[in-house]
Amino acid sequence: MFKPLASLTLGAILAMATPAAAEIASSFTYQGLLTLDDQPVQAATDFKFSLWTGEVGGTQVGTTIDMTLTPERGVFTTSLDFGGDAFNGGERWMQVEVRPAGTGSFDTLDSRQRVTPTPYAISAGTLHPDASGRISLTDPAGQPLHLEIGYGSLCVDNDGQCDSAGVGSIRVGAGGIHGSNASNNHVLLAPSSGHVGIGTSAPVNPNNFSKSLNVNGSSSASVVFSATSGGASNDTWSIGMCSDGNICAFHNGDAAGIFSVPILQVRGGSDIAEPFNVNREVHEPTVQPGMVVSIDPEHPGELRLAASDYDPCVAGVISGAGGVNAGMLLTQEGTLADGEHPVAMTGRVYVWCDAELNGAIKPGDMLTTSSTPGHAMRADDRDRAFGATIGKAMTSLESGRGLVLILVRPQ
Repeated sequence: MFKPLASLTLGAILAMATPAAAEIASSFTYQGLLTLDDQPVQAATDFKFSLWTGEVGGTQVGTTIDMTLTPERGVFTTSLDFGGDAFNGGERWMQVEVRPAGTGSFDTLDSRQRVTPTPYAISAGTLHPDASGRISLTDPAGQPLHLEIGYGSLCVDNDGQCDSAGVGSIRVGAGGIHGSNASNNHVLLAPSSGHVGIGTSAPVNPNNFSKSLNVNGSSSASVVFSATSGGASNDTWSIGMCSDGNICAFHNGDAAGIFSVPILQVRGGSDIAEPFNVNREVHEPTVQPGMVVSIDPEHPGELRLAASDYDPCVAGVISGAGGVNAGMLLTQEGTLADGEHPVAMTGRVYVWCDAELNGAIKPGDMLTTSSTPGHAMRADDRDRAFGATIGKAMTSLESGRGLVLILVRPQ
């Protein structure tokens, strides 16, 4: 039976003597020692070489290589080529089958041999400086990557140009740091003037942005503005992420910042609300958006569901019913001016109404509290309605109980 002496030597030696500018081939040198009954084989022998992904089983990589060799005192050397894609980073194992030349069946040597890392040099591409000092790298897919060092600069790009507008390039030199993307838009430019530009090739200010600015941080992130005004000490303002995930303005590190804009457009809701605790000690009926609430005399700063006709303590309507959310929420945490339920003080909001008490409701009707907890009704008594009005109806309710859109304005 054929067998290797110890283990079959796998000398995966690349042809390193090729000229520097030549591309390295995917073939490698394989050398082994073959014995039969502990005696070196010296006769012509047929070989089958195959490459696998595992020591046992696995998947064959490439095709089987057949050849006839004549070992000298058992030693044989040959060149094998399983293709440029055979060594892509995964482990590879060589299987060898032999037989006397032209006769009999093939014997598979006892075990596959692990291919040492040397063959992976075929994936390293080429590395050579040209007359201009440029070092050119080519990845396994054949895409060029150029590294140029010289003339006081470092340039890396993928189009071979290495100029200030090189597509996909970055250049570091006396002119600063410059980069561009595939659309040749300037990603970063820091010229010798000291100006840093993002999205512009000619920054006119020390920090010039002409693209969207995204600020990211693992725990916090902010955009900081610092300036000296009126001879006072340097004030720092920043806009960033609060600990609760909201956006805050900070003044000298204090989160009690102020936003000031000519017009503030809120597109997520349509009323101005303040948060209150409602029915803190009462659990029936369940508090829900759209219910009318009144001042709770037993709990300062808190509210309860309105449950009587023409209640002069009426405060507003809990926001969020009918899919219409609060547009602005005014609160001060840690004080009585805080709570769980946003209560609309002005704006448009849906309110639960009971049309069985004072009749059908139509647009323009004044609404007040009713004996149905949390529900409004039409205010047909003008004298009693004074000080107990919630607002004016904007939609109708012919009968029963339902939601009515109102322009809320307690008075």
